[in-house]
Amino acid sequence: MRRLRFPILFLLIGFIGFVSCQSSYIVSIETQKPPVFTIPEKLNGLLVVNNAVPQPEDRIIELKVNKKDIEAEQKIKTDSINRYATEIVAQTLSDANFYEKVSIYEDALRSDDEWLSIVPFTEEECNSLYEESGCNAIISIDRLLFDVQQAVVTTMENYFLDPVHSFLYLKCRTVLSSSVYCKGKKVPLTSFTLRDSLVFNLTMGSDSIEIFRNMPDYAVNTLTDIISQKLAHLFIPRWEISDRLIYTSAMNARMYEANKYFDNKKWNMARAIWQTEYYKKEKDKEKARLAMNIGVSFEMEDHLDLAVNWVQKAKSHYEKTDPNKMKKEKLRMDEYLTILNSRIQGNRILDIQF
Repeated sequence: MRRLRFPILFLLIGFIGFVSCQSSYIVSIETQKPPVFTIPEKLNGLLVVNNAVPQPEDRIIELKVNKKDIEAEQKIKTDSINRYATEIVAQTLSDANFYEKVSIYEDALRSDDEWLSIVPFTEEECNSLYEESGCNAIISIDRLLFDVQQAVVTTMENYFLDPVHSFLYLKCRTVLSSSVYCKGKKVPLTSFTLRDSLVFNLTMGSDSIEIFRNMPDYAVNTLTDIISQKLAHLFIPRWEISDRLIYTSAMNARMYEANKYFDNKKWNMARAIWQTEYYKKEKDKEKARLAMNIGVSFEMEDHLDLAVNWVQKAKSHYEKTDPNKMKKEKLRMDEYLTILNSRIQGNRILDIQF
């Protein structure tokens, strides 16, 4: 899969080079990359579950006021935070429209109080979840921990103009552990841990004390959103922008015509001209550049195997030239072949999920 973009700057680069007989310009394309984690079979559905024990409310916030330790007045409801994280993961996966079905298990699955432990599902527990949900893969949030360090300092500087300044430093860290299960497998496909953090430095007046009290809760909720989306995006394809080089010639009207077709996304019409010119030319350098253009045009249409064939032809023509010349072009061919072969493999992985 690919999407094509033609930024104006890139097109101008090509036209600047028309003062010479041979020129080139760059087009920028978006290609789809497989998710970091791929579930290796067709999915009936993906189930997101909360298998984490809530962290005790008094084990999250470390608060200092004017360098003295005090007990935080505000408590963070971690049971709702775990639920919130599960909802964000499920919603992000659903919004991506990559999986046919994404479901969320409504209840927390653990009732013990071992909040630091990770307890994997047994095969029987997984089978029960598959049967109840109609899904055949599970993403489990196994543990979600937070550490909030908050320090508040008040001063009496400039009393008549601004009686009290309050300075807040807050650092919030989180650790999220997750596992992935697939029907028919006795153990998790993978288990991993993600980490992230936020830092706030604020200066406020005396009327902002309520904001200070609420900052830990705000930081935890914000970081929950960030880490949960990070988890979900490990299972979603991503788009990557990369450049392709197109050769043209200021002295050849047919080449100019082909490039106009290409710029208007008429890949096959541009390719027809390049192929005609390719079989007319005798010099390997010219044939190599035309073969490169033909390869790029096939990539635009997702005919990646044909693109590889033509780029290999371009490489073989460059190899027939002076060994001391065209070194950059030869290296470019090798790099492009690596990219094309990687895309072919990536598409095979993506096709498994559809």
